[in-house]
Amino acid sequence: MCSILFGSYARGDFNEWSDIDVLIVAEEVPRSPLERLGLLEECLWVAPRVEPVVVSLEEFLKFWERNPAIIDAVHSGVVLLDNIGLKDYLSEMRRASF
Repeated sequence: MCSILFGSYARGDFNEWSDIDVLIVAEEVPRSPLERLGLLEECLWVAPRVEPVVVSLEEFLKFWERNPAIIDAVHSGVVLLDNIGLKDYLSEMRRASF
């Protein structure tokens, strides 16, 4: 799994009303968006301002140029955890897209 902080908290321009955007990339996730959120239900009760976006590794690699959350995470995200070796790939993506 790889978790990436993105959005205003990653850029440093957050305010008291900002939510905390986190992209979670996992090797395998349920296909249904509701099932994906179900995996994070406990987290959402504890930290209601966290806005998780969950994608599979395959989706991340396939849609990174079309999904706004993934685009933001690639360009300005901060890797919080990386157990799947995505951090180096992100660095390459950033260099290639600028």
